[in-house]
Amino acid sequence: HHPDELKTLNLTTDLFIIGGAVIYEHFLPLVEEVLLSYVHEPHEGDTLLPEFENGFAPPEVIETYPEFEIRRYRRP
Repeated sequence: HHPDELKTLNLTTDLFIIGGAVIYEHFLPLVEEVLLSYVHEPHEGDTLLPEFENGFAPPEVIETYPEFEIRRYRRP
């Protein structure tokens, strides 16, 4: 679906957006919350999340594991 179609869907539940990079780029301006798996060690990959933190309050760490943590970003 195109991001503009979200407004016509009348969603009553949470919607989860799972990338690629272009998907993230299109949908990030529309979301109110980001759940991010932050991996502590660098890894090679072909998909990067665009910078988005400036539009959100500082993250809350909601789960922690030895290799990664789950961060929640919310719009102020």
